[in-house]
Amino acid sequence: MVSLDTVRVRESNAGAEMKQCRCCPTCGRPIPPEDFGLSPSRQRILDIVSREGPVETLVLVERTGVSGVESLRVIVSQINKKLAAHGMRICGSSNGRRGYGSGYRLVKEAAE
Repeated sequence: MVSLDTVRVRESNAGAEMKQCRCCPTCGRPIPPEDFGLSPSRQRILDIVSREGPVETLVLVERTGVSGVESLRVIVSQINKKLAAHGMRICGSSNGRRGYGSGYRLVKEAAE
């Protein structure tokens, strides 16, 4: 079994309260909590982004069955509200591109 490093990060909404963000010791990618009350469709989005990110927007829409790009943005925003308590978020990773070619990836929040 792979041991996990934990990184102390400051929760963005709670001022001085510190939270733990589990990260893979090999690649440094944040590891989301296994179960924290997401619906199956939201959990699928989180699973895909956390395992494969960055994932292009249109690919993510197609693979998850979300009705469109705007719906995906709203869902990602809702997922981010829950992830904030764990010191991570899903963010866009455009690599200089705008629009449908941009993608999503899971990142840990920077400690202040």
